[in-house]
Amino acid sequence: MDTPRRGLLKIISCRSAREYSQRIIDYINQVNQEQGISHQFELEVVGVENFKDTSFKVKIEHNCRGNDVYVVQTGTCDRTIGLSINDTLMELVLAVDAVCRKGDAAYVTAVVPNFYFARQDRPKGRESYNAKVVVEMLEAAGIDKLICLDLHSSPIEGFFKRGTENLFTSNLLIDFLKDKYGLQLQQWVYASGDAGGFKRALHYANVIRGTPAVSIKMPRTEPNQVSDMLTLGDVQEKTVCIIDDIIDTGGTLMMAAEKFMELGAKNIVLVCTHPLLNDPAQERLSMLYEKRVLTELITTDTNLLHFKGGELPWLTVVPTAPLVGEAIYRINHDRSVSSLYHVDPFEIVCS
Repeated sequence: MDTPRRGLLKIISCRSAREYSQRIIDYINQVNQEQGISHQFELEVVGVENFKDTSFKVKIEHNCRGNDVYVVQTGTCDRTIGLSINDTLMELVLAVDAVCRKGDAAYVTAVVPNFYFARQDRPKGRESYNAKVVVEMLEAAGIDKLICLDLHSSPIEGFFKRGTENLFTSNLLIDFLKDKYGLQLQQWVYASGDAGGFKRALHYANVIRGTPAVSIKMPRTEPNQVSDMLTLGDVQEKTVCIIDDIIDTGGTLMMAAEKFMELGAKNIVLVCTHPLLNDPAQERLSMLYEKRVLTELITTDTNLLHFKGGELPWLTVVPTAPLVGEAIYRINHDRSVSSLYHVDPFEIVCS
């Protein structure tokens, strides 16, 4: 029977991460039950008091002195309760501060599946260095470690003076593809929405033994706007699987899908980790589905998904909370987390 080495495990959820945090706890409780441990963890949510000027304060309701604490936040906005991405970030920072300075926890880890402002890591001119500023805020609040999934840019890990666990979802998504499509996958072409994501597509192609291709987008005229796209690779009569880490408004992927269809592709399957799906992404993807261009979007549960009109026939969600739960369990027991990584898509060496 494993014994926790870092103190009693405690998982505290910020307001927008309740469902995700509960799934993490369910996984850890299942592991304990399988090992004959009767203790069952319960979800704890931060207390928040709002003020008329739109400011708020955060309070930790339970004792966490000497505990190994994991504070979970989604890393995105939560429109269901009127929280912007800036609100959820500040709530996380204040919760960490309350756990560290007032709660006197032994260890504090921030769990942010979709890390804040991860696409804003390469400022130009006099732009703010947003991703780095967020890292500094969390470290100043007192975190010892960060757990996240598929950072948009690997160099962000270098901003942290303390430890990071950047877990990869590619193994979960590839396993799902294999279970659903089997040997068909070897006949597919694996592409990216841009040149920067080609290594990710190449990783899928190498693991599945499919054919890699790449679609290269031209420079953006403004955020979420792409002027034109040059597509490379033979896709004639093939299913094209477009791999990306984030789908925001879906403009780039829609353009890539249409380009591939013009080149003779049979249909499109989209795979991504973080489904932001901001307007008009739902309308764009539904349009592709109705035109029989899009077969399916396979994504994960790192973002809160709330759609107009209920369930969407083209959407499949693969859970990542068990992966995060396993990482938390191993860290709490001072066990290696490296076996959860397998292969980093950004460190592939082509043979």
